[in-house]
Amino acid sequence: FQLWALSEILSEYIVKKFNLSNANVIMSAGGKFIVLLTNTENAKELLENLQLEIEEYFLNEFAGHLAVIISDGLEANAKDLKKENARKLFNKIGDEADKAKQKKMQKALAKNGFVQNANYEELQKNGLCPKCGIFAANPDNENNECASCKILTDRGRDLVKGKRIYFSVDGKELKHFGDIVKISPKENSKSGSMINQFVAGFPLIHLPYIAPKDENGDLLTFEEIAKKSTGNEKLAMFKADVDNLGLFFSTSLGEKISISRYADLSKMLHLFFSSFYAWFVENKTDSKGDFYKDKIYTVFSGGDDLCVLGAWDAVLQFANDFKKELDKFTNFNPSVTLSGGIALVNSKIPVGTIAEMAEELLEQSKAHPNKNSITVFGTTVSWSEFEILLEEGKWLQVQLENQKLSTGVVYKFIDFANRADAINKGSVGELLRNNLWKSNLHYVVSRNVTDEKIKNKLLSFATDSTQMKNYRIAVSYALYTQRGNNF
Repeated sequence: FQLWALSEILSEYIVKKFNLSNANVIMSAGGKFIVLLTNTENAKELLENLQLEIEEYFLNEFAGHLAVIISDGLEANAKDLKKENARKLFNKIGDEADKAKQKKMQKALAKNGFVQNANYEELQKNGLCPKCGIFAANPDNENNECASCKILTDRGRDLVKGKRIYFSVDGKELKHFGDIVKISPKENSKSGSMINQFVAGFPLIHLPYIAPKDENGDLLTFEEIAKKSTGNEKLAMFKADVDNLGLFFSTSLGEKISISRYADLSKMLHLFFSSFYAWFVENKTDSKGDFYKDKIYTVFSGGDDLCVLGAWDAVLQFANDFKKELDKFTNFNPSVTLSGGIALVNSKIPVGTIAEMAEELLEQSKAHPNKNSITVFGTTVSWSEFEILLEEGKWLQVQLENQKLSTGVVYKFIDFANRADAINKGSVGELLRNNLWKSNLHYVVSRNVTDEKIKNKLLSFATDSTQMKNYRIAVSYALYTQRGNNF
């Protein structure tokens, strides 16, 4: 939320400094923004001063751990803005941004020096903040958290209960983040934008932040959310983002690319990951008929990516359903692909650690030859394969619950999947054992399964090692639905 809010704040602050309006913000999404400014000598000087001012703000507010890159600007004339030249213009804007990244924070560091004396003295006196490990701890705050962490904790709590939000941007100076962003739990505030609810006479802003609550409106703990899972009381985190975003903008628009279309596409994509996402979680249900809003906690969603945490089986179903909605939203445009990773964990593991695990799985999906895939249970598959395997997992769950299959037999399929994945790997003995997975599967199924339909279905997976390896997802899903199965 803070990254999104800072993009909105800075783009608005810059255009106000130039005495322009928000209509000059071409796009603002995913932590990036493009603004159209006047091209005069005074404007160039003002932009340079703004670069220094904003860099100093980030140096003081975030100790440089969070930074914004503002390019020197690209001159353009009416001819450059024509449709036939728009692609070249956007490519040049991207090149200017890349150049600016090589000079990150240089203006502020050159003026203020590379050592922050005030921070150093506070660190020596109070030690590190136990939450961020960046700023000095503040003994006056709960749990010794620093001022920055306290603001984020307060705003994060307010977000899922908020009715109105207000950005205080006056174009004179940048205030502390906590002073700029105010969130009210009351609908009848006299100022600010309504959050996800239209009220005549007030602006409307769509935010995706939804969290499970009890009958009193209090937030559920992660332990309480985990208890809503089927079988094992586990949490799952799903992280995903659109692949090759720059390529998506260029290939989707093709020769029709223009500034207006670029801006519209950017806003539509952000609306999907914020406004539509919020509606979807509020109104849609998982395979058990339970509303996602009662099982899924929004970590973030907006721009071109999202991250949710919730009951493990609800999150797996949500990932599949949300990808299908993205396909429909883009009219099944092959240029728009999504990669994702799902980490299953105990509810007591810190969220930061879970996020790192989910990020690693997301990177595995992005390393897949065609991207557009999801990684879960140690296996990367395409979205179409994931949907099939999810249904296979539910089928296995039914067979287990009807005692048509024993847990021991299903467990064996994990071993078969691992061996199919490890063919041609390991020592001579391991190679021999791994290559015997097909015959071993036939033996186990023939000896332990009496129902012919179930037997034939299970034997069908003994034809291909890749199919068997991917079947790990279905088997793992089924085993997780059985309470007490930890593997």
